[in-house]
Amino acid sequence: LYGNTKPFLTALISPASDAVDRASIESHIQAINSTLFPEQQIRGLVIATERFSIENGLLTSQFKPIRREIYSRLASEIEAIYGEGGENVLWRGAYGQ
Repeated sequence: LYGNTKPFLTALISPASDAVDRASIESHIQAINSTLFPEQQIRGLVIATERFSIENGLLTSQFKPIRREIYSRLASEIEAIYGEGGENVLWRGAYGQ
């Protein structure tokens, strides 16, 4: 999740396979959001074009995300959520609007 000092939270998704089912991801996020308070809900979504892995420097040897590296590679998509543009942006702003 990303969103410290931002108006809402954005999820950064690293797909396990090349075939990304965007509808399933959106449905899952909406189901999660239905159980959360509005300020806890995910309102932005970015699907990474590359999988997070140890080899590409996005995960530690304990498979924890290296947030600084992930942000540096996805900065344009993340910032597009809070502005305009970004080809992998599924949602922008409140409730997918």
